[in-house]
Amino acid sequence: MASSLAEAEALYDAEELQEALEMAKLALQQLRGTNDKENAARALRLQALALIGAGDAEGAESLARAELSGCRAAGDRRGEAMMLLSIGTANLERKGTGKREEGSQCAQEARAMFAELGDKKMEVEALHVLASGALQLDDKRRGGLEAMPLASRARELSLEMGDRKLEALSLHRLAAGHAAADDFEGCIEKVDEGLDLSLELKDKRLEGFLLLAMARWHLQSGDAERALSEAEDAVEIYQLLRSPKELAAVNVV
Repeated sequence: MASSLAEAEALYDAEELQEALEMAKLALQQLRGTNDKENAARALRLQALALIGAGDAEGAESLARAELSGCRAAGDRRGEAMMLLSIGTANLERKGTGKREEGSQCAQEARAMFAELGDKKMEVEALHVLASGALQLDDKRRGGLEAMPLASRARELSLEMGDRKLEALSLHRLAAGHAAADDFEGCIEKVDEGLDLSLELKDKRLEGFLLLAMARWHLQSGDAERALSEAEDAVEIYQLLRSPKELAAVNVV
């Protein structure tokens, strides 16, 4: 059971979304007959994330809403928080003012519950979703200023856990906040810190993700030469990984 869930998570990390979805469904079927509510909630959230990644945010929201009432009825606080965060993530992906507000509200509720449960990793994920929601505000500068303290707190928690990958992803959100607030010097400084972490971790997928982000921000700030170099490096990594994100990197080039 745990192996099916671990395999599903590995498939998701490798961007094999359909395979991850099917394996997460299998893991959930195996977990339903046990008392392992925590891993069942992880399997459900993974299904929602795979659906969102495949472009079906509406399906992800429907799945999470269908499970939310059951978690509440069973007094499963972690499961409830996982489903609230999944609803929040899906709503922010669907965009629009109403969806952003609802998504942020759900993510805020989830964050409070994870903090109460002492689950720092999931609190960081909720903070990442909240930062993404702030960055969707029509007032970009305000959104950036709101996102930065959320991302900073996520980084603090990541450091407390010693989770370098989550720290790098928190730095990416922090960089995005600086960029939205028109502070490109601060933006590049933070994403560069994240890139250093990806190199320490020897995580090529994370490295490609941060290189592509840096390329876009350099392009936005008017440094086309640096942007081209970083985008070319990202293309090379995504080609190596056979990642669907290769096209996004090529488009920057």
